[in-house]
Amino acid sequence: MTTIEHDDHYELPVNDCTVTGLVLDRAVTLQITSAEESYAIRIEQPFTLTTGTGEQITVRPEGPTHDLAPSLTLLRLPVVRVHAFKNGHLEAYFGSKTAIKVESSDNYEPWEITTKDGDRLVSTPRTRLGCLAGGRGARRQGHPNHLRPHDQRLHI
Repeated sequence: MTTIEHDDHYELPVNDCTVTGLVLDRAVTLQITSAEESYAIRIEQPFTLTTGTGEQITVRPEGPTHDLAPSLTLLRLPVVRVHAFKNGHLEAYFGSKTAIKVESSDNYEPWEITTKDGDRLVSTPRTRLGCLAGGRGARRQGHPNHLRPHDQRLHI
């Protein structure tokens, strides 16, 4: 996974990506794809969905099924940007001014992003990010702040 590092967050390269699928179970998983990239963003705690009109809705993945309905509005939207903040929270912005925000947690992993190669970026307890390389043989683990190549891109 390659991300662009900023002072307080990492940005996923989501050029030309669209939300192509949703999985609704005890979490909400967004399938985000383009011709070159593919990500799954799995959210396991309540998060805020802001609609194009500015309405803020709390989506509770483990709540009643009607609480999941607002997440269906994300399907087929273009992805504008995804920011994984170094303090453990996540923000994703979509077409029609729709956004989601997931806070960090002190007790568990509220969200994770997985690439088509199996690499993962995970919000770990106590406001940290964790990295795990999955699909390319050798497994590496670490905090993104410890993995800084010269070009300020994070290669997990």
